[in-house]
Order: sequence, then structure tokens, then C-alpha cells
Amino acid sequence: MDETKYKFDDQFPRSVISQLDFRNTLRALHSMDLGPLRPMAKRFLDEMEYSTDSAAQAQYAGTGVTITQQDDTGSLVEEGSFSLKAVTDGTSNRTFDRDIALDLSAYGSILLWERSSVTSDTFQFFLEDGDGNQSYWDITASAVTAANTWKQDEIDLTTPDSDNGTPADLSDIVKYGYRQLTASTTYYFDTIYARVGMTVAVNKSVMGGYFKNVHIGGQPVASIDSQAPTITAPSLLPRVDILYMDDNGDLLWVVGDEATAPVADWASLPADSVPIAEVYMKTTMGRVVEYEEKDVETSEGYIAADCRPFISV
Repeated sequence: MDETKYKFDDQFPRSVISQLDFRNTLRALHSMDLGPLRPMAKRFLDEMEYSTDSAAQAQYAGTGVTITQQDDTGSLVEEGSFSLKAVTDGTSNRTFDRDIALDLSAYGSILLWERSSVTSDTFQFFLEDGDGNQSYWDITASAVTAANTWKQDEIDLTTPDSDNGTPADLSDIVKYGYRQLTASTTYYFDTIYARVGMTVAVNKSVMGGYFKNVHIGGQPVASIDSQAPTITAPSLLPRVDILYMDDNGDLLWVVGDEATAPVADWASLPADSVPIAEVYMKTTMGRVVEYEEKDVETSEGYIAADCRPFISV
């Protein structure tokens, strides 16, 4: 990761956090990573870093499922220092979940890690909205491999496999979890995060209902968590687009010119607007990724610069 780019932990402070995570969180705060209109290509729902059973059980609960934390022992943790352990009793179709307020309307998919003591075990991940509507996605753990091996799945948020009558409203998620778990089975779950497609997610402009720090035309602008309009990959050469908010609170793009060494067209940015980010577009891209992933996801476009003005006259 570039030494000038840090990620704010949305769950900070937690029951456990490493010295490195603590330092990076403070640096992220210093660089406005939690501030209004933060551009994002990824949002962590949970990294499963719970150091005690009580901390894990304060977040996740279910009937017939015993929830505990699992520390870094052998291969029982996929990422970080801990994972979430769930053991079902002798009854089938067990469920456990977590209450949390989420707006996932700007995201196209969710990636999650899981492993099961049963080979090719099948169960479901679900999202529930404030009206009780639930969407379900089918998961097959350890598919084509032996039991007790980690597998990462990506679910398409726009196309659930089924629902309870009405799909969940992604802008009003109040709960997520796992259902139809197999009886007498030991599960481990690790990092869950959502990511965008051909767009960029943007934090709301009013933080905590109090800090109204985004002004256009001499007055505060109120916007909710939202996504930029869908972008189109360049046809021949890369380009750099500018994402900005206009005086109506709408997100818009200044589309740059395709070039071997493209630059952003700042001269075309409207006067009454707030720039948010520069995004480097590639002909091969299928989505936008975070800056720190640009050297790994080499075919994808990425957020090249956070351009929110800290002070502007």
C-alpha cells in the first residue's frame, strides 16, 4: 500500500485492533478518509476481528448456532488475526445474523470467505431491509475441494437467487447473515466486503446529522450515500475522468480525453461544484478499484486521487 493512502476502519474502535491498524486509522482520519463525500470502490461490512467470544456474540446471534471467535490457529483464519466460528446443533436449516444499518445501493457485489466441515455444503447468505423483505444468495462451501478449506464467493447484489416474496431494498438494509445452515456442522467465516462495478460510491455530505461541511454557492449541500453515474470504459487509450458534485447535489463526470499519458480536464470543471475524485479509466476495465489495489488489479480502472477540497475560496 502506498504510504500516503490509509483506510479508515468503519467499525473503529473495536474490541481488538492491532497497533498498525490503530496507526493507519488515525492517519486516515487526518487525511479526511472519514470525511463527507469520501469516494469509495469498496466497503467492509465486517473483517471478523473479534478477540473474545462475548465481542463476537454481541454482533452475531442465532438459534441453534453457537458463535465464538477463532484466533489465528493454523488455517482457521483466512485474513487478519481472527475469524468467526459458528457451530450448528443437530437441527437443520439453522440461521444466524447481525443487526446493522447499511446503504448498499451503490454497490454491485459482496465478497465473503467461508469454510465448512461438510464437503460441498450448501447454504445461503441473506440481506433484510427495514420492511422485513429478504434476498437470498446460494453458497456452496468448499466446492470441488475437500471439506475444511476456505473458499471466497462473490454474490451479485442486483440478482439474488431467491427472496421471501419481495427482494430487499439495498438502500435500507438492517440485517445480514447466513441461513439454511447444515445440522451438526462447524463453519468459519471471515472478511465480508462490498465493491462497486463501473461506478464510484460516495459518502453522504452531512456526517452525523451535525457536520455540514460541504458548501456550494454559499450554503450547505445535503446528500445521502449515493453512487456516481455508470461510466463507460475508453475505447482505444486510457483517460482520466473527474467526479464532482454540482450545486443541486448531483454527482456528475468531467470526461477526459483518451491519451497515452492522460490527464484530467480540470478546465472543464464547472465553477459551482465540488470535485471529489480523479478516476483512471482503462480500456480493459470491468469495475473501479481502490488506489491501493491498482498494482494487483492491473486491468481495472481505479480511484487515482481524492480531490475533495479541505479549504477552498
